Amino acid sequence: MIRYVFVTCSGGHFPRLIRQEVERPGSYSWHKAFQNYPGASGEIKHVDEIANTDFQRFSIVHMNLSGVSTKYFKPIREQLKGSSTKFIMNLDYAPECIDIPEWVLNAREFYETFKQVDFIFAQVPGQVALLNMIWQRMLGRKETVPLIPHPVDTDGLKKLYVPPKDRLDAVGVLFHRYDGHLLIPSILSKAAGRTHGKFRSIDVQVPTILFGFLERNIDLSMFDVVATRKAWDQYIYLLSHCTVGLSYYSGVSSQDRFCAETSCLGIPTVTTTNSYFGKLFFPKCSFDPDDFEGMLRTLERLKTDQQYWTRVKEYGWTKVEKYGFKPSVERLLNGMRSWGIKI
Repeated sequence: MIRYVFVTCSGGHFPRLIRQEVERPGSYSWHKAFQNYPGASGEIKHVDEIANTDFQRFSIVHMNLSGVSTKYFKPIREQLKGSSTKFIMNLDYAPECIDIPEWVLNAREFYETFKQVDFIFAQVPGQVALLNMIWQRMLGRKETVPLIPHPVDTDGLKKLYVPPKDRLDAVGVLFHRYDGHLLIPSILSKAAGRTHGKFRSIDVQVPTILFGFLERNIDLSMFDVVATRKAWDQYIYLLSHCTVGLSYYSGVSSQDRFCAETSCLGIPTVTTTNSYFGKLFFPKCSFDPDDFEGMLRTLERLKTDQQYWTRVKEYGWTKVEKYGFKPSVERLLNGMRSWGIKI
């Protein structure tokens, strides 16, 4: 049996927001993906919960490389000496974000982590070249770093699908804390037309809902509803009742968990090409960050053309399955095998 554990640490990935029934798409989904994979088990542990000798009972120990985790890699490596356990990691950051001061990334510790692990993988295309530069040029290794996005709980999320007739005609907009854009997504979501059907005669603007806002102050005129960062249950309930999504990035690239969720909830989403999942799940709705006309026209069409809305929804609904639990685990295991690692 393959025994997998994802190790987290204080300050990493909002651990208290974990919901057992359905995980948010992202690194925390790996342990549940292994739980559901034949011949495997998956666990998630805080680094302080595991006794020193316990690391060796796992086949795979996985840790996310971030500013708060770098100091743990060497001690874990020392505990794995003499065992067959494989120590793997992924990089949390897009390359554009590595030098953000708030993440307090220690340069020496960052470099040293790569010497401690058996396998590394990128979750977005932009990380591949950076990780290969470190792995091959600085460490002299021959292996090529694979692209392996974090898994999506497609089965769990799709159970929360709300039929279109039961939804609010609203645009769900995600606030991206790395970019901090508010005005541009506000203008895009508000400018893209009015409601249709019985309310057309009174010219009602389609309501906008901002999700995930982290700051203290906001001009309330920019969005009709501001749903600050809440428990996952409240967030997914509100999101599932939207008809269209908007995920606007410009300065950074991201896997974009929001697009994984909207594709499973049947919400066509307009994105920029900085969103990896946006390009995969909604390719006809993905634009360069400065192509405002393209984004605007597509938002308008999604609000008024039911056949187009359905085609976009169904494409994303089907495409996201390639990143569900089973294919994701197989992608990871095959990546490890390509490095000559036996599990």
